Amino acid sequence: RPGVEVDSPVIAELPRDRVTLMEVPALAISSTDCRLRVRAQEPIWYLVPDGIVQYIAKRGLYAEPEAI
Repeated sequence: RPGVEVDSPVIAELPRDRVTLMEVPALAISSTDCRLRVRAQEPIWYLVPDGIVQYIAKRGLYAEPEAI
């Protein structure tokens, strides 16, 4: 997680035989971008958990409003 130092006391307490620390690039995920992608019918499955994708689809969230 950004901001957590590898040599912090919390990290030092992890069992070294069961935990492997890895550095991975962080993704800058914007909730506004996710909503715009849903509205444009573009995928967000790689940006949010699958359950969130299903929840949004099931409830029709962020879809283009219907013209009256």
